[in-house]
Amino acid sequence: MLLTKLKTALILLACVAGAWLAVIAFWRLSGRDPGTPEILGLLLAAPLACGLIWLALTHLFTRLQRDAAADEANARAQSLPADDAANTFTVIAASVLLPAGHDPDAVLAILEADATRPGLTEQLTDARGFPVFAAPCPALPDTLDQPVELPDLPPPDQGEWRLTERRSLAAAAAALDDLTRRMAAQDSAEPPAAEQAIGLSVGLPAGWPDARRTLACEWIETRLRGQSTAVQRVQLLPAGDPASTLAAIQGLGRTDESETPLPDRWLVVAADSALCQDTVTRWDESNQMFHQGHPRGLVPAEGAAALCLIPGARTDFPNYATLQLIESTLDTETAGTAPAARAELKDVQLVCTDAQLLPEQLLQTERALNRLSDATDTVPPALHLGITCGHTGAATTLAVLGLAAHAAQRGRKTLSLLGAAGPAALQAAVASPAAASRQNEAAAEPTA
Repeated sequence: MLLTKLKTALILLACVAGAWLAVIAFWRLSGRDPGTPEILGLLLAAPLACGLIWLALTHLFTRLQRDAAADEANARAQSLPADDAANTFTVIAASVLLPAGHDPDAVLAILEADATRPGLTEQLTDARGFPVFAAPCPALPDTLDQPVELPDLPPPDQGEWRLTERRSLAAAAAALDDLTRRMAAQDSAEPPAAEQAIGLSVGLPAGWPDARRTLACEWIETRLRGQSTAVQRVQLLPAGDPASTLAAIQGLGRTDESETPLPDRWLVVAADSALCQDTVTRWDESNQMFHQGHPRGLVPAEGAAALCLIPGARTDFPNYATLQLIESTLDTETAGTAPAARAELKDVQLVCTDAQLLPEQLLQTERALNRLSDATDTVPPALHLGITCGHTGAATTLAVLGLAAHAAQRGRKTLSLLGAAGPAALQAAVASPAAASRQNEAAAEPTA
């Protein structure tokens, strides 16, 4: 960005200098002796004229480029695959940058509409006014084991609408609440019983004061228990130091002196980029220690546990709402469960707002699911992507669409792009993929 501005300044300076030299040369060739007023007029008029010409040309080229991008976006929307249960991906909503002055509820109402219909790009635009589908889609290879070059995603603009602290924390609690309900429903259709209790460990970003960390933990615990979920206990983990946090996670089932029975499974929420990566890469070691620390195993043998990470979380609440909800480990090769058990994985949720981490997280998740499918000779599970307001719109959206097309070729039934802008939206977005999966499965069943 700085280099582009420097180039623009140098070009304008060269144009102004050229105008000055041209007028001076004209005066000398014509034998004129300009006075002070004429010289001052030249010094002021040349920069002003060059600036106006530059602005006019920039506006013209931007308008032409925007019109061409809108035509391309509408053509892409019209060419999306039909609603075929055997080969489909569902775009539920696409998040965009909201410039200052936009009403989030009004934009959310647009996002909740059908995001594949033509003409939608006239309403959904990024901070520059370009349609959200206007960025070039990266070419994906036949196999995602090869490196993929995704477009660079700049940091969010200052005009982007962000969640307030309370709404962000409510969104995180709503997502966790829905996750616990769906996990408890995996084993039984009955309401979660006492023996199906779930423990929740929360690691908050480094740098938070102790009072704020405690308040956040108590707020989540009160919210979850108020919703009558299966969560039995909320435990605060140290954050910022991957080694100490992993040690705390590994010792969850060892030093419990209370009379309260240990939960059957744990949800670990880690709010640190380095911690996320370290936890995923060392999951095999942690998984074994989980089994050693709990007689029944903090990670059930049937592979129904969840590893919940927050990639890219920093020291603010908006990033705390970026939950990567994964119902099994990303790395299925070292998950420590039998292939038959891993084949029971039906849904994977990835909720991320970090613009820089999102493409890589998408690729890692897609590779893991493809390895799972190849190892078990089954159709890959549904992959649901929740992308909140922290990404830059166009490039990320098209990267997801490219992955969706690739996933459809692999036989994946549902890949949903979610727009989550607030607690109600996130809660609805997290719940929507399950309904979409059920609809696709019902449509795929043969009729008598």
